[in-house]
Amino acid sequence: MEIVGYRDWILVVDKEQTEALYRQVEMGGTQSCVCDTCKYFEAITDDVYPDEVRQLFEKLGIDISKNYEVFDLEGEGNERCFYGVFHFKGDLIAGDDCWIPTVSGGYHLELLPVNDIFMIGFSKAAQISFFEKEEEIVEIKFMTKVS
Repeated sequence: MEIVGYRDWILVVDKEQTEALYRQVEMGGTQSCVCDTCKYFEAITDDVYPDEVRQLFEKLGIDISKNYEVFDLEGEGNERCFYGVFHFKGDLIAGDDCWIPTVSGGYHLELLPVNDIFMIGFSKAAQISFFEKEEEIVEIKFMTKVS
């Protein structure tokens, strides 16, 4: 296990196990889907992630081409907004969990801006992933805008 610091967070990561899992995954969420939204996201993937996020994913052992899932959210005007999820084996030991429970029983998502179009957060509340349920994993949530 390694300690990785990123902005406001301190993460513990099992890079070897994370890399091993991603090698077993044949296709990520948008790669395995045939809908127009996923095809579009795949076409723009190289332009979506900031360099510092790419470097972080490398430290965590995440194959950035294999997202777990991506959703198209409504943007303003010609803008499109995408929300997506990745996972790694490890723990979030310092910094805020981005998946915040509300008094009404729901959740509120709080992501930290990386730049003008990309936001990121980490959560221990991973419900589904490529990993087995009993494994300790952290979910990375991101949102990005595309014009």
